Amino acid sequence: LTDRRQRLFLVRLAKAASRFKVATLLGHLRLPVLIVWGRQDVITPPEVAYDFQARLPGAQLEFIEGCGHSPPLEQPFCFSRIMRQFLRRI
Repeated sequence: LTDRRQRLFLVRLAKAASRFKVATLLGHLRLPVLIVWGRQDVITPPEVAYDFQARLPGAQLEFIEGCGHSPPLEQPFCFSRIMRQFLRRI
């Protein structure tokens, strides 16, 4: 996030994502899904994670404590551990 171009890209991406309703597409996925969510996410609260999981039969939902909206940036080691465990399982 030290690069100005990257910051601008992330802002544009966030604006576009806020207009797109991903929940409408979740029922179409037919592959293993891991949902990693920050337990203290105030932008997209944990209730949304439960909704996504309900729309994705068999999805694995993992919360990271002490984490907000961006688990890979806020808790990279914990996020990586969860991801590696999921990938080994599938």
